[in-house]
Formats: sequence, C-alpha cells, structure tokens
Amino acid sequence: MPEWHACKQETPDGSGSNRARPVLRTSRGIARRAGEFIINHTHTTIEVGDVAAHVGCSRRTLETRFKKATGRTVLEEIQHCRASRAKSLLLETDMPIKQIVHRAGFQSREHMRLVFRKLLGVTPGSIRRSRQTSVQQVSLHNEILQPK
Repeated sequence: MPEWHACKQETPDGSGSNRARPVLRTSRGIARRAGEFIINHTHTTIEVGDVAAHVGCSRRTLETRFKKATGRTVLEEIQHCRASRAKSLLLETDMPIKQIVHRAGFQSREHMRLVFRKLLGVTPGSIRRSRQTSVQQVSLHNEILQPK
C-alpha cells in the first residue's frame, strides 16, 4: 500500500495543484519498519512472509530493499535477532535450553544449534557452559576476598 503525501503536481495547463499522490517508499524506510517488526516479534516463529505482510509489500520487494539497506537478507536478520535473544537468555538466566529454544522463536533445539554454529561458531551448550564457568570463577573470587 503506497504512502500518500500532499505535494505540488503539474497539471496539463501548467498551473500545478496540491493533490495527494503516491510516493515510493525508500529502501531504508522498508528496512526500518521490517527491522522493528523482526525485533518486536523475535520470540515468535515469524517468517519472511509475515514481515512482508506487515510492511505492506511483496516478499521480493522486501528482500531486495532490505538487502540493499542492510546488507543482510530478511531471514538472516531474523536469525541474528533470534540468536542474540537466545544468547542473552543463555548467559543471563538458568532457563533450560529447551525453553530458550521456544522463547527465542526457534522451531527446534537442532535448528537453534545449527543457527548458532553458522552465526557464532559455537553451540548453545558451549555458551551456557562458559556462563557457568564465569559464575564459578566469580564465586571463587568472592570467597577469596571475604575476610574470615
């Protein structure tokens, strides 16, 4: 659906008139709205078609303009947002990985693992273990600093 703006438009007699006419949406505008939708819906199982429907353009137009504006495909952006959310949950909570899978919008544990390996080069389990190691180190450090 085009956006409408009032602007001066030439008439056949050359006088011009202030009539609303459609203005093509910019790649940046589409990418911004798509990015906001992705961020706000990362916890759900959104797909590229859902983003296109929200933005109000075809999937092809969305893909072309989003890639031009961001350098990533819409699916890559969805995956980055999901991985970022899952990583935060892994590091900041004791929530089971199975629960994080759904909270981050992944379809399965295996899918999350594949996305993590592709984007981060590590598995969700290794991130969780690194958190546990850090927590243990902090606890040990606190024990050493406390007077007896």
